[in-house]
Amino acid sequence: MGVEQGRLSDEEVAVKLVREFLDAWTAKDYDRATQLHGYIAADQAKNLAEILGRKNVLRMVSLGPPVRAEQPLRGLFVPGEVEYEENGRKAVMHIRTHVSQYSEGRWCIRNIGMGP
Repeated sequence: MGVEQGRLSDEEVAVKLVREFLDAWTAKDYDRATQLHGYIAADQAKNLAEILGRKNVLRMVSLGPPVRAEQPLRGLFVPGEVEYEENGRKAVMHIRTHVSQYSEGRWCIRNIGMGP
C-alpha cells in the first residue's frame, strides 16, 4: 500500500505519491490507484472515478509544493490542478491531496479535496 519513502524527504515522497496516483487515475489503472491511495477498499477499485467525483481525468496540469498539515492532522497537503472531461466539456479542477506516513517508511493518500 502507498509508496516507500526511501531516501526522499517528506516533501519529495508526498509529490511522488500524488504524481503516481494521478498517473494511475488518468490511465484508468484503478488497481494501482487503489494501492497508492490506501484508504479505498479493494472492492471499490472499479468505482474509483465515481468516488472521486465522476471526473474523467485527462492529465495532471501541475503540482505545487507540499504544505505541512496543521494539528490535529498529520502529514502534508499537496496542491495541484488536473484537466478533466465531464459531459463532453474539458475543464481544470483544483485538488488538495492529504498524504501521510501510515507505517515506517511508507506513505499513502488520506483524502483528496476537489474544487472548481
